[in-house]
Amino acid sequence: ALCGDDDWGRTWSRVVQHRFESKGDLHGHAVGNLLIVALWEQLGDHVQALDLVGKLLGAHGRVLPMSAVPLELQALVKGHDPELPDAI
Repeated sequence: ALCGDDDWGRTWSRVVQHRFESKGDLHGHAVGNLLIVALWEQLGDHVQALDLVGKLLGAHGRVLPMSAVPLELQALVKGHDPELPDAI
């Protein structure tokens, strides 16, 4: 949705959404996620990695992570029965 509406943007949109179909470790993984991780490791900064992917796609917006550090979110849900976790 953020990609440029031209041949470049549409092509790269399809490429990054491609999921590998194999019997190997890459099965089911999207090219875009691998690209982001590779850039993150190369640049050492996840925001720079996302910005670079945005430039590649000709993005018209910007996506930023909620946090610069890994988080573990927890919530208490009123009326939730821990014995029935799928009931919500």
